[in-house]
Amino acid sequence: NKQLTRGNTSSWLVKGAYVLMAFGAVLGVWFIGGLADSSTMVEWLAAPAAILGAATAGYTAFLFAQCEGRDLWQTPLLLPLLLARAVVAGAAAYGLLDLFVTVPDPEAVMWALIGGSIAVLALSWMELVSRGTRHVELAVHEMSRGEHAPLFWGGLAIGCVVPIVFGAASIAADSGEVALGAIGGFAALIGMFLSETAFIRAGQSVPLS
Repeated sequence: NKQLTRGNTSSWLVKGAYVLMAFGAVLGVWFIGGLADSSTMVEWLAAPAAILGAATAGYTAFLFAQCEGRDLWQTPLLLPLLLARAVVAGAAAYGLLDLFVTVPDPEAVMWALIGGSIAVLALSWMELVSRGTRHVELAVHEMSRGEHAPLFWGGLAIGCVVPIVFGAASIAADSGEVALGAIGGFAALIGMFLSETAFIRAGQSVPLS
């Protein structure tokens, strides 16, 4: 109990726990509102759910920033990259759900998938061409040309290029076609796992700074 109520609030492990608890509470109330078919409750919860969802996706950037010995993780691009990936993940989830339930605006979901994927590609390129300490350059080399390059480039190809292609094809197809969006969404989730794995491993592959 003391660890929960008197946690070290300077640590992003603690702050992140608070964010996750708050997000979980809002989602719980949202679920109750859905069961009660209360559109008013859901509308009131939309803004705090979106804010806490973004905080849940992005707090890891601040947590990684506290790992001062891992220079690759100190990049200011990590927060916008995580938020862009959250957009992709959300759109991917809706693309897959569209196979089983009716999604209100599947075209908007596909545009979010495409836009998020383009943002991830742009931010990843900025990450590769940015300059930092010698440790950053070594880690970027390991990620883009070294041991972890297949995961990184394969992840971007599967997780960004494929969703863009299939998302665009889904928009261009008949409104009843959902398989294309689902394929794009599934590829996005797999690719995101691969490229993020490369980022984590590359950051740990060089000596502590």
